[in-house]
Amino acid sequence: MLPMLILDSLREAGHQGELADDRVKVDRALASKAFDAAIVDLDTRARNGVDLIQAIRARAPSTTVIALLPCGGLRPGKEALSVANPVSAN
Repeated sequence: MLPMLILDSLREAGHQGELADDRVKVDRALASKAFDAAIVDLDTRARNGVDLIQAIRARAPSTTVIALLPCGGLRPGKEALSVANPVSAN
């Protein structure tokens, strides 16, 4: 599971983090503390990553949101995300 691998790697590097894989957990985490960054995996069928990003931006506008796109990008018809200062791995 990619999110757990990323979280484990961040913890090994000395960072703190939490795994919140649905809207309820995201809301609970944001209510309990401030986060410098949030990593959202958009390659999912069980939950709506765009909804999670909107919730994070609404409740914690200073939190940096990093969106992991699925291989090949987003499917046509997906709700558009506004991205400030996009970074490409290419």
